[in-house]
Amino acid sequence: NKARHGGAIYVQGYMEQNSFILITESVFINNSATLGGAIYAYNITTLTVRKSQVERNTALYDGAGLCCKHCAYIHIGNSTISNNIVDFTDADLDNPTGTLFFISCQATIITNNDIVKNNGGALHTEGLNKLVFMGVSFKMNKGEYVTFLQKSYSIIFASVSSIRNDAKYTGSIHCNQINNISFSNSLFTLNRAKYKATGFYCSACINVQIYNSKFSDNQARSMTNNNGGPVYC
Repeated sequence: NKARHGGAIYVQGYMEQNSFILITESVFINNSATLGGAIYAYNITTLTVRKSQVERNTALYDGAGLCCKHCAYIHIGNSTISNNIVDFTDADLDNPTGTLFFISCQATIITNNDIVKNNGGALHTEGLNKLVFMGVSFKMNKGEYVTFLQKSYSIIFASVSSIRNDAKYTGSIHCNQINNISFSNSLFTLNRAKYKATGFYCSACINVQIYNSKFSDNQARSMTNNNGGPVYC
């Protein structure tokens, strides 16, 4: 399937009318669009994706798998998001992520996603109040920054694994301007990046806490400017 916005599904609601969208036990494969290769949601109060597969979708700019703009709550659970590609090649364009308030992701696999140019081969969020990742696996994703999380108040990582991701610059998870970040019972292993912090990179963050987590066999390709090993704050 092909479309301008939302290769498979386009949904638009009105925030003041509390629009709720539930997608469950569904498969989205080989869809393409300019924005939202598989799913594009706009002005939705709550979008829930459960027990679904989002695979081999493409987008020209934002969200090869899923693109949400001006949505309040996003919940993704027991799903697989894999082999999606954003073919973003125009350096004069930006990559807006819209206005989101809260996202939770549970027991989900995010793997083999790529972005040709720009941030967030696996995930790119900006301006969210709170993000929660529980039991989420980031595997073999690529991008200038693999998972790029920016300008949020709170991010919680619990029982998260980051394995064999490859960033062009820094960190399999790159956080910028976050007030509070916590990692617990998480694993970062076999990640690669060109520069510092092959596992977790934090820039302009205020409070970072790491509990009972393991960082092993992460490697920076550059022999210079690679301070911090797997963690740089």
